[in-house]
Amino acid sequence: MSAQGLEKKKISGTFRNTNLELALLELEINHRLTFEFASEDISGIKVNVYLPKVPLEEGLRLLLFETGLSYYIQEDNTILIQKGNVE
Repeated sequence: MSAQGLEKKKISGTFRNTNLELALLELEINHRLTFEFASEDISGIKVNVYLPKVPLEEGLRLLLFETGLSYYIQEDNTILIQKGNVE
């Protein structure tokens, strides 16, 4: 999928008190995405979010809201998750 294709991709899911790592795994499986992250960056983070078939970037913002994490979509369509702002 091209970077432009990812921009149009929509994701969905319901995560209630779910470990972030499990939420990302579910999104990888259900939406054919690839996430890269350091386990220690997301360890212990739980998310509570409902994603009703929203655009990928909106879903990522909602998923990572108030976690101290940010994301960056790389040219190979891998989504990098890390602490702070991704440059």
